[in-house]
Amino acid sequence: MQAFLIAERKSGGFDNCLALVRERGWRCWVESGEKRALFRSHIEQLLRDKGVSEIPSSDPVYRSAVRQRSVERVAVWSYACTYEALVSWYDPYTNERIGTMTAGLGQRLEFSRALHKSQEYEQLLKTLRQAVGYWYKGINADVRRILELIGAVRASGRETQITAVLVSNHVLIVGTVLFSHWVCPERSM
Repeated sequence: MQAFLIAERKSGGFDNCLALVRERGWRCWVESGEKRALFRSHIEQLLRDKGVSEIPSSDPVYRSAVRQRSVERVAVWSYACTYEALVSWYDPYTNERIGTMTAGLGQRLEFSRALHKSQEYEQLLKTLRQAVGYWYKGINADVRRILELIGAVRASGRETQITAVLVSNHVLIVGTVLFSHWVCPERSM
């Protein structure tokens, strides 16, 4: 209270004191806003340089990372997959054999989907490790999060492309997942 009374006397009254406080507060807000804007434009330029066409500015993870200026590095990756989640080298519609037994279409589809799950996990793991680096902590949790996003898109079947944004150990990781329909190997030739 004594400090406020001293500041009031030095500024020439209560109204002048509050005007000075507002002015200094506004200056601090502008300066920090300029720093945030410079950091955001720097991150967006890095993303454009690495080939990201659409900046995920509406993503809450991206906004939080840029606002807090906690990003030291940017990594970009892309992944292409199908809506149907079937293995490309095993066509369940034409191949009637699973190993040594003959199976129905339902069993063949399940077999192909089970193979696809493990292969897709390994492929995403490899893709993220190549983008971020070998010593990427938390990679398995991030792969599971991306697989949940992919599963949601497969269930809806609406989107053709999604952008996954992750922040891990001060690295902003932006990935693009492209979806297409599964094409039987024999029909594609």
